[in-house]
Amino acid sequence: MKDEAEILRIVKEDILRILAENKSRASEELIDSDIKVSKHYMSQAFTELQQDKLLRRDGNNFELTAEGAVKSKFILDKHLFLKNYFKELKNKNEIDKVSHIIEHHISEQVIKNLKKLSTFKKEGSALTDFMDDKCFITDISFNDAFFERLVSMGILPGEKITVINNLPNGLVFKVKNKKIFLAKEIANNIKVISYEES
Repeated sequence: MKDEAEILRIVKEDILRILAENKSRASEELIDSDIKVSKHYMSQAFTELQQDKLLRRDGNNFELTAEGAVKSKFILDKHLFLKNYFKELKNKNEIDKVSHIIEHHISEQVIKNLKKLSTFKKEGSALTDFMDDKCFITDISFNDAFFERLVSMGILPGEKITVINNLPNGLVFKVKNKKIFLAKEIANNIKVISYEES
């Protein structure tokens, strides 16, 4: 379960993205209807974004400051890139959900890796069938809740992993200097390609 600071960070990023999608200005009602969290988190997020001088209130509307416009553009660009990356791998209903989950956990380096991988995304094999020990994740096929859990562990498309041990019941691998064990039925849903291919 996410802690309060993590939820608040995600809500603030979502508010900035929504404002960027709406040409830097949107009503509080429109923003509230798009983000499904308690009023407590929404109120706290609006307050902090105003304190950070990223947005300002104008009546019932919020609008981005110049600094907020820069930050929100980066968030929106990341969201749109992920939607585009996944459009050939996921069905339409999954694209928004997957993009939304990943955009809050992804680093600049992983975005760069995904850009390199974009020509290989339909290729690759299941992690359980992979023969090399170093690979990039190109896709993960799971329901939303499990997908979000893997992403929060650092297991996400574009991330490099190193397989340490292939056991009869699962795989031990390293991602971001963390050792992780996954059962084979889970690892089988992670698609990878070798470093050299990218």
